[in-house]
Amino acid sequence: FFDLGGHSLQVVQVINQLEKETGIHLEPALMRYQSLRQQAATIETSEVFQNAPTAAPQTIRLPGRLEVPIFFGNEAELYGMYYPAEMLDQDSVGVVICNPWGPEYLRAHRACHQLALRLSSSGIPVLRFDYYGTGDSAGDDLEVSVQHSIADISTAISELQQRSGIDKVILVGVRLGATYAALASAQLKNIERLVLWEPLVNGTDYLEELQTWHRRNLYSYLTKVTQNTAETELMGFALSPQFVSDIEAINLLAIDSKLADQALIVERETTDSTRHLCEHLQVQDTMTLYQQIDAPQLWTENVDKALVPHQTLEAIVDWIKKAQA
Repeated sequence: FFDLGGHSLQVVQVINQLEKETGIHLEPALMRYQSLRQQAATIETSEVFQNAPTAAPQTIRLPGRLEVPIFFGNEAELYGMYYPAEMLDQDSVGVVICNPWGPEYLRAHRACHQLALRLSSSGIPVLRFDYYGTGDSAGDDLEVSVQHSIADISTAISELQQRSGIDKVILVGVRLGATYAALASAQLKNIERLVLWEPLVNGTDYLEELQTWHRRNLYSYLTKVTQNTAETELMGFALSPQFVSDIEAINLLAIDSKLADQALIVERETTDSTRHLCEHLQVQDTMTLYQQIDAPQLWTENVDKALVPHQTLEAIVDWIKKAQA
């Protein structure tokens, strides 16, 4: 429903109209987690629908929670959402989703959630989480660092393995999260498969991109903007000098160790930096599949209007499912 452009007010209108015409009250959560076809099937197969109508509205609820909120880590400082798999077998793999940073995470949040739902319904347990200093995890913006975030990925891998009982974990990273996933794989040396969705190959280029975006938004609201060469805040998110320095030092082409046995790289528009990254991975004997998919570019979309890139999600899910086949 939301993926088709629906919003919360329309949810209320649909639920009220359905109740008026059928006497059935649909739990709002169904509108979030199920497609329209799934909702229709849920209604038609429910006891409420099949029994004789009653005077009072009868509610159809979502059958069980599809994800579990958790706090984990040495001092339970990290917040995450665990998506248990519907069915697990001996060869099952798990997935840790590495979120992008700051304003891009706001825009990609729903897509990451939908990706986790699709994977878990395919028999693949998933953990997505907030790095220390971001989201609902402990700490604040000024405590964020690249190395701490990479260490958080390792902690998340261990948490997923403990909760699900699986051994093999695939890292799926988005934007800066894809860069984190690549750096974590280089350090851990036990990640067999890696998904890099719009990876940021060069940290300096990424900062320049964010600064341009930040200033363009300022000019859309203000008539006069004072140029600041040492940005301490971008798009409403604070950056410590350490974090800026960490990002500036990023260069995935400088990694001289093998990241994974197999890698999937997905982006909307082919870029030279990603092409060079594919070549670099192949030289390191990583079997690399590149896919250019014309899908919504979440990072630049209005946060209230961003569409879910279904083609990209399906490509990622299919690749991961083949990995455990």
